[in-house]
Amino acid sequence: MFSVLLPVLIAMGPIVNEPSSSQLEFFGDDVGVRMTKVPVAGNPGAFEFVEQFFVRGETGKWKAVLSSPTHPDVARLTRVAESTLLKRTGAGLFASAPSHSFESCSLSKKGQGSEFLLRRVSEGVTLTKRVWAPQKGRQIKVSLQAEFPTNGQRIEYFLDSYAFTPDRKPLSGAGKPDSTFSPGLRPKEGQVVGDHFYRAPVISAQRGPLAALILPDLDVLADNRPMATILDLDAANGVVDATLMSYGFAEHELAGHVYFVHDASMTKRVPKTLLLAYDLVLDGNAEPFGAYRQAVDFTWERYGNANFEKVLPQAMPFEEYAKFCYPAVFKEAYGSNKLGWFEVEIDGQVCGGVPAGWGFTNGWVSWQCWFNQLRSAWGLRWWGKKLDNAEWVDKADKMLNLALAAPMDRGAVPTTYLSREKQWRGCLIMPRQDCYYDLTNMAWKGIWMLRWLEFEDCPRREEILRQCREMAELMMRFQNGDSSFPTWLTKEHEVVPILDHSAQSALPAWFLAEYVSTWSDLVGRVAAAQKAGRADPLSEVEAKELGRIADTVARAKQSAHRAAGFLVTNVIDQQRYYDFETFFSCSPKQCLQANGALDDVAMHDAHTLSPPQNTLCMQWAAEALWKVADLTEGPIASSGTPRPPSYELRKYALKALDIMALYQNVWSVSFRKAAYTFGGFGVQNSDGEYLDARQAQFGCTLADFGATLGRRDYFERGVAAARASMTLINHPLHVELNLYPNPNYPPGLQPENTGHGGTDQQNGRTGFDWGEGSGLAAIAWLLDKYGDVYIDDVSGWAVGVDGVVSARDGGGAYDAVDFTGNVTSRRMIAVKRRSGGASKIEAGSYPHLLSASLTPSQDGRGDVWVSADFVGLALGDFEGAFVVEGGTHAEATPVPWREQSGIRQGMSLQTRFDPAWNGKPIRLKGQWRGLNFSAGPWVFYVDPTFDFSDWRMPGWEVQGNFAETPTYSTRMNFGVAPGEAFIGTCENGKGGYDDTYTGRITSPPFLLTKPRIRLLVGGGSGPGVYVALIDDQDKQLQVARGQNSERMREVLWEVSEHRGKHLRLLIVDEETGGWGHINVGRVRCADE
Repeated sequence: MFSVLLPVLIAMGPIVNEPSSSQLEFFGDDVGVRMTKVPVAGNPGAFEFVEQFFVRGETGKWKAVLSSPTHPDVARLTRVAESTLLKRTGAGLFASAPSHSFESCSLSKKGQGSEFLLRRVSEGVTLTKRVWAPQKGRQIKVSLQAEFPTNGQRIEYFLDSYAFTPDRKPLSGAGKPDSTFSPGLRPKEGQVVGDHFYRAPVISAQRGPLAALILPDLDVLADNRPMATILDLDAANGVVDATLMSYGFAEHELAGHVYFVHDASMTKRVPKTLLLAYDLVLDGNAEPFGAYRQAVDFTWERYGNANFEKVLPQAMPFEEYAKFCYPAVFKEAYGSNKLGWFEVEIDGQVCGGVPAGWGFTNGWVSWQCWFNQLRSAWGLRWWGKKLDNAEWVDKADKMLNLALAAPMDRGAVPTTYLSREKQWRGCLIMPRQDCYYDLTNMAWKGIWMLRWLEFEDCPRREEILRQCREMAELMMRFQNGDSSFPTWLTKEHEVVPILDHSAQSALPAWFLAEYVSTWSDLVGRVAAAQKAGRADPLSEVEAKELGRIADTVARAKQSAHRAAGFLVTNVIDQQRYYDFETFFSCSPKQCLQANGALDDVAMHDAHTLSPPQNTLCMQWAAEALWKVADLTEGPIASSGTPRPPSYELRKYALKALDIMALYQNVWSVSFRKAAYTFGGFGVQNSDGEYLDARQAQFGCTLADFGATLGRRDYFERGVAAARASMTLINHPLHVELNLYPNPNYPPGLQPENTGHGGTDQQNGRTGFDWGEGSGLAAIAWLLDKYGDVYIDDVSGWAVGVDGVVSARDGGGAYDAVDFTGNVTSRRMIAVKRRSGGASKIEAGSYPHLLSASLTPSQDGRGDVWVSADFVGLALGDFEGAFVVEGGTHAEATPVPWREQSGIRQGMSLQTRFDPAWNGKPIRLKGQWRGLNFSAGPWVFYVDPTFDFSDWRMPGWEVQGNFAETPTYSTRMNFGVAPGEAFIGTCENGKGGYDDTYTGRITSPPFLLTKPRIRLLVGGGSGPGVYVALIDDQDKQLQVARGQNSERMREVLWEVSEHRGKHLRLLIVDEETGGWGHINVGRVRCADE
């Protein structure tokens, strides 16, 4: 392991190559790297190379930012360890300053920069580290590899670490970071930030203008994770007087909701080669308290955009989701518990709704910060009008009636209705029994009441306007002296002093800004009409209300500005994103933001220096600050809290937006199989959700910011989040495309998220408003504003929204969710432009993969062809090749085809299969009509040898709870050489065994051309433990069992009659008693 920071002041030219045998350095235009040979403290006669990383500071001078933890400039708090690679002791992650003790270093020119090569050989293990620094730019690429003598070596961890010592300042001096970011918390000794948090993984440390970020290389990680990994940010490490920043392999276990712990017992056997890769981003002129923002652009450009272009997880046009989901919602039931549509009459109005949110199985409905039925109703009404479904519009209007039926007391309303009891409940979240009215809930409800007014035929406009006015007056009455808002009131309208001066204030501020904006728009309509000599365009209802509220609007504007000042002064830079969910939901913590206290360091993680934070109030803050900035373009008159000018508000709005964006998946986490996670959002830095339903409303915010700023990346993020909001729907296409392969709710419905508890788990449902209702409302919002394709004709980009791939300039649009290949019927696409233009065009066909397979040639020559069969692909459209792992490129030969009916046509891309490609991932890469296009990876086998030497076991499927697959166990004589991998279904990975493990392991399909198969088989002889050869219909063609002996014997299967078939191996362990396991090793197809 290794790493530390060192801030040194030097002035260097471009490259000084090997000034002495003890020092090598490279300094480009923006960053510099120095390797120095130094004595190993406490080990006379021993030397090691240590690293230093520099960046140009504000004045143009070089400043050190990072260095090896064993660098002489870093003060040590404990003795020096020989190595951290294979073992450790002590309470923390490290017992002493971590180091790999590199013995040699060289420097060479590589591309547009230079690369250092560090090496160490010890006890048969070769460590190699490559550090590439650019001539221009601040991104340094690092890889670290360990090569062991054999497979199966047991290690505790393999990490790379740096000390952050800005400008050579120690942690105990002026080197303590004033801003950090970590995707997870690790507040206790022994805890780590596990890779379950790798949505867009980064750790950052910043002190003033000096900052460093570590970003794992997700492409490398996806193919190289034989053991779990961690990111670690530790300002309380106890070994050096600096904050340690680490990344690498380390097993960990779940410890609470959601934290991870590592200890010395968590060792694992590893393959012969371990590989880590990551990027270092250094900054000498970082935005104050905002260095983390650099990871937002970096991770989307590097990973997010390529995944976005795949269009997944959207699998069909959005309107098909509406047609599929809404009827299912209205009929939702579990046995005798009917949870679908209900109606009730209240005060002479026919009201209706769908139980949703906490208590939904008991018939509860809420208008709350998670579960806002009015928002879902808005989406239902929009879809009803779009699809000419009068029933949906009628239901939505009845849902509005139910929202307006809540009894109002001086502007306060309860926000939960118990439909079976026909009673109102003040709110869902009650940290104290006297909590009744929730101002934040009311604000979120109020925002969507205002949005209902956008329907030209919106019913009950007068009541909406009245209630919004009275809620605005209530919030202003209770605004605190520091301009924040309390969260809860008692039924008697007394403030409950919990979260009474917090980021929750952002939602009332957003509501007040929306309220002011709504009336400003109305006033503008009147002024424009008068100027043009036209009649007043306001309805009678609006005109009457406008005459009442001039004073309310003016005070609301001032109130919103004051609240924005509170957010800027007390929330954004401090990352105090404290809201109800931070403390009172699934990851409970003691809330010390109470009784007027803004914060308490006791709530912070002393290791990462991060406070607990939640994404909801990040969105609220971004929206509130931007909306308030829209109300003015200059400074606001002073009153109480200073109120910054609008440009300052926008700067802080983007800080809030960007920290929220770091909780969005820029990839589908490769080691989480329950769902396709790309585009979805997590919740907070102490919870494990993927694809949480909040992604729907976040998607609208991101897309709106992207359209306003001309930021394609924000806009793509927004569309990706909206698409992800439907990933967990139970739909046949989602199963077929492996988006949510094992749905756990009835068709058309979905759970609220997945991975919630920190494992690859499926989770529960909280109803319509935090599931499909939320997603469809967000999608409606995007389609209404931006169409099926949005073209920014000012900034020069275009993005497809509704399952459409658009040319970058908007010059073409292709239907990426038409899997039929039907050439006689094309979808009409609505195009909207930033300049205001709109049009409709016919979508072109987009290539969709039907299958990828191996096909024997029919000419008797024995050749085998790889064939990727597409619909929507025509001659001349594609330029590219098949790319095999390792870099081999093979020409993709097009072979057109057309069905006899003429309805479907397409093309097969083919190449001759090379036996050397067995088991290697193959991708199709190239350009399709000027757009990047890829498919795969696929893994093919012809007459394979399965020796399990590749721990990834490409193409194999493992189901069950096996602890180590494959295993390198040496606890018995298994009939293979030490370090040789095999399948042992009872091996526990720690040198022992457990016969209670059960499951099935299936090989990838392979084409058989040889007459025999030889394999090693051992273990139990019972009926529930065996290995079988099966065909593509799962018929067992051959079966072998063990002989109640761990030592494997060779089994010969005569299979000449099955030559030319696609076959698989199936390894089964369905027994839990003695000899309830099977061992399988070295499978090979043979002539003899």
